[in-house]
Amino acid sequence: MLTPGPEDGDGDIGESSGAYIIRIPFGPRDQYLSQELLWPYIQEFVDGALAHILSMSKVLGEQIGKGQPVWPYVIHGHYADAGDSAALLSGALNVPMVLTVPNPTALLLLLIL
Repeated sequence: MLTPGPEDGDGDIGESSGAYIIRIPFGPRDQYLSQELLWPYIQEFVDGALAHILSMSKVLGEQIGKGQPVWPYVIHGHYADAGDSAALLSGALNVPMVLTVPNPTALLLLLIL
């Protein structure tokens, strides 16, 4: 959610560059589901992700935003299910989204559907 600024010193901010992974629970808690079976739970994931983003925007606003919320610049989705989630989050937050897919054929199929 953040880009390095002049207050970060010499620019060496480490391997993660300020990025981190947050796991948003959704779907059945007692079983593993393959990616193809996640579709019915996409909205549950989006709701949880949106709640996390809203919470973090306030926290970051207090820490570095001079009291104003700090919002993401872009929402990224990888594969179709994450692309659907990214599109929903992008619309809710009014920020751009990007989609990456593992190969051009997958993108072609996604565009056709």
